[in-house]
Amino acid sequence: MLFRVLGPVEVHGRDGEVHRLGVGKPATVLATLLVHPNAWVSTSTLIDATWHEAAPPGSARANLKTYIWQLRRLLPSPDDGLPRIESVPGRYRLRVAPGELDTDHVAHHAARARAAAQAGDVATAIDAVTAALRLWRGRPFEGLPDALDDATDRLTQLYHRLRDDLADAQLALGRTRDAVRTLRAITADDPLREGAWARLMRALHALGRYAEAACAYERARRILAAELGVPPGRELTAARREVDRPATGPVRELPRHPARVVGPVPIRLAEADGAAAGRHGGEAARPVRARSGSSPDGRCRCRRVRPACPAPGSPAPAADVVRVRR
Repeated sequence: MLFRVLGPVEVHGRDGEVHRLGVGKPATVLATLLVHPNAWVSTSTLIDATWHEAAPPGSARANLKTYIWQLRRLLPSPDDGLPRIESVPGRYRLRVAPGELDTDHVAHHAARARAAAQAGDVATAIDAVTAALRLWRGRPFEGLPDALDDATDRLTQLYHRLRDDLADAQLALGRTRDAVRTLRAITADDPLREGAWARLMRALHALGRYAEAACAYERARRILAAELGVPPGRELTAARREVDRPATGPVRELPRHPARVVGPVPIRLAEADGAAAGRHGGEAARPVRARSGSSPDGRCRCRRVRPACPAPGSPAPAADVVRVRR
């Protein structure tokens, strides 16, 4: 892989070392050429991108030639020995072979994931999507001018779609805990996506983590109200009704080996600071709601204690379960 744009722009130079080009004008010229690999890009387009926030100086064309010269010295030649950056009057072209750009690898992994999903091989689809997501190192073209925003937005949307695909595949394969981690990351990065919140609520509910599912709804509701001034939409509201249904199966938040537990399992209380802290080990009282169900061993009743939901930006609470002997 010669060029990497899924984060700060990096290249493998003639010397075999990885060079991070930073946010200067040569990096902008290279990034603009990489947005149009193997295509002729006009001098005016390169100048407009490089001096995007101000009128270009009278020396812009001469400066552009200097940046092209610097890039030619840095970049290795293609296997055929021809120039990496070609030029004709008024235009430049960067020659990029298949697989030399990190976005090529993303496209390959995404195609492999689609083919695997169509064939019913969900595990392979998960592996392929995960491999694609690992190629992101941050915001595409990080730190470069707004002139590259269209390309940045396209790649960012692709990243979001791939993470959605990953969560869907994890749920389809029964990897619900993995899906919860993926959906938590999605809602943390883009908290206005109601669909992701709804799927997170359903996944938590499927695991028996009812308190966290309810709190996920409350977090989403608060964020939508604060940021957009709107109530939850149809999908989020439907998910709220689903997670409010009484539990019909065993509570799954019990220890993995309930027969080894002697006595009650203590309720985990979140730490509080400042004046809110109580006198016993800094733990603060908090309102709770209870939900009951039978444990797998049949020897006790389990009461689920639902903590008050934290404010947006605070860590989600863990589900609390109290074992009470019959």
